Amino acid sequence: MNLYRFINSKDVRIHLEQMGYEFNSLEAAWLIYQCRTASIEEKHKAWEELIATMPDCRVEERDYFVRRDSLHEFLKDYMFLEKKLLKAFYQDDDSSVYTVHFFCPRTDKFEDLWETNRNRMFGTYPKCLEYAARFSEDCSNVVIRKHRLNDTDYLELTMLPDQTEMSISVSTSQLNIMQPGGLLCEKEFDLLYRSFTGLCFFFPTPFEKGDILWDLVP
Repeated sequence: MNLYRFINSKDVRIHLEQMGYEFNSLEAAWLIYQCRTASIEEKHKAWEELIATMPDCRVEERDYFVRRDSLHEFLKDYMFLEKKLLKAFYQDDDSSVYTVHFFCPRTDKFEDLWETNRNRMFGTYPKCLEYAARFSEDCSNVVIRKHRLNDTDYLELTMLPDQTEMSISVSTSQLNIMQPGGLLCEKEFDLLYRSFTGLCFFFPTPFEKGDILWDLVP
């Protein structure tokens, strides 16, 4: 598996590839997670290959990371949860509505899209998607949210204009996971909010003191 492909920075990617840097299993899992240009499907395939070809390991507790006895089992649980959330997102119900948000360059057209769509709601995902398709060609990302009526929680799917699924997330609070019918149980909350975001690694970089870095977020 070409793990260098998942590095967001072109300069860091070239540097690590040239020095032949070898990632351990935990570094590889995190690297796949944080990639901005890999779809959900690509990440799942990469994690499945990691499980099949790289050693398992225990992950000790850290700030915002719950201790895991098996990295492999954690990745399986994480992928299962993402698939579950995607299924819930696409399933229409009478207690939810959909809204669409566009990420475009800040031009007059962007301002028009914001004004046109900021208060528009749809009763089903297909209707929301049909509307989004009319404007998505000039955007980098399309974000569709499934809001629960009479609730603050929502599911959020980020995708490319061609409908490639890039990420699925949940906006909720730790208080809401204790309520019956919440979008997440406590274990699922830990999987999303006390896992990858609590990891930090220091990889070699080609930069020196005084260099000016510019993060080009797609």
